[in-house]
Amino acid sequence: MTATTTLDIGPINSRRLATPGAAGWEKQVRPDAPDRYLVITVDSHVSEPADVYQLGGIDPRYNERLPHMVIDDEGRHLIVVDGWERPQLVKGRPKNTEYEAQWEREGLDTNMNMWSDRMEPDDLRRMQAASTKYADEPSLQRMTDDMTADGVDAAVVFANRGMLSFATYDPDFALAMSHAWNAWAWETYREHNHRFSPAAQLPTEDVDAALRELEWIASAGFRAINIPCKPLHGERGSNDIQYNHPRFDPLWAAIAETGIPLCMHVATGRDPRAATGSGGAIINKAVGFLQGTMEPLANFLASGIFERNPRLRFMTVEADIGWVPWMLEALDGAYYKHHMWVRPVMPEPPSHYYRTNCSSSFIEDMAGLRLAREYDLVDNFLWSNDYPHHEGTWPHSPCAMERELQAFTHEERARLLGLNAARVFGFDVDELLAVRRRSPQAP
Repeated sequence: MTATTTLDIGPINSRRLATPGAAGWEKQVRPDAPDRYLVITVDSHVSEPADVYQLGGIDPRYNERLPHMVIDDEGRHLIVVDGWERPQLVKGRPKNTEYEAQWEREGLDTNMNMWSDRMEPDDLRRMQAASTKYADEPSLQRMTDDMTADGVDAAVVFANRGMLSFATYDPDFALAMSHAWNAWAWETYREHNHRFSPAAQLPTEDVDAALRELEWIASAGFRAINIPCKPLHGERGSNDIQYNHPRFDPLWAAIAETGIPLCMHVATGRDPRAATGSGGAIINKAVGFLQGTMEPLANFLASGIFERNPRLRFMTVEADIGWVPWMLEALDGAYYKHHMWVRPVMPEPPSHYYRTNCSSSFIEDMAGLRLAREYDLVDNFLWSNDYPHHEGTWPHSPCAMERELQAFTHEERARLLGLNAARVFGFDVDELLAVRRRSPQAP
């Protein structure tokens, strides 16, 4: 099944279809429009096969420690990950029978009703797109079809299963998993890198090992590097080092030399299941992921890293943007009011280095977009659909774009939707437009 299926999406998900339209826009975002914006999502995800680490050539001595599924006495499926406090429930709750007949008519796997008995058909569609059942389709045809139907020309592709390599407390194991994932991803995507560019995984605790992996990443041809939000997995201890520590300076200098953008995706570096019990699903998505991203960005901006490495580019991923204007004001306020204590002394305030060296992805964030022009941040914000995750906009991205970008000019929309991403990640705009014209689904 592809994104062209005709499922009813369900009453709760129907809000995703709301749109004011695009009347008066110089270009469109609908995939069947004859003249539309270049659209690049800077955060989408690959659904790797279950044996991705073995396919990437990991040392067999690690096989028993790799993430794996177990079935408990109640028949529930749980995933076990080295470094997680407890296994995570994947399958085993009651099915939602309301839509089962419809799913079966559409050829969908009714066993994919995971996590909740309140799944609607639209939720299941996203679960199906993330299923490893489809991960080995030739030439990534599933992702190509899904992105084309969503109006997307290119994507920076982050791991799903591969991000579990950041969970372990063992730096050697983290590096072994990350390199295996990188090897698999490059073998899978290298012929598609002009359109689908994987972000290489890079653990940071062992700087010397990270430098060796960086050399391989750069030689292969990756467009992006993903590091964990925290050097060490787990809850923060009072003596834990952060990314402003001098031990990481050789790594930032080496990454800057490669010219590859450095990304920091949410839910890495510490256990992302920060809240349990009542409200956990809301708290983790809205606050837990965010707080793990704000602090490391502040470490970069306040510690002179960009002053020392002016070519280093840095992006926060899937943390949205509404907090960025506030944080820049707060950092600048401290820079001036605590000027007598600031070290190292930087010639410019932190906000200057964000505008020159940093960017942040957004999915749907009207609060942040309303402030983008006022705070001179239009060139620093990059759109993403977070394919195929529930918090993303796929497969209804055109509706979300039309809702979010009404207040912008034609030139601003073009930058937010694709041109900023092409500049940061080095996509060839002419080549992408040529690919679009050759697409059998092109209007």
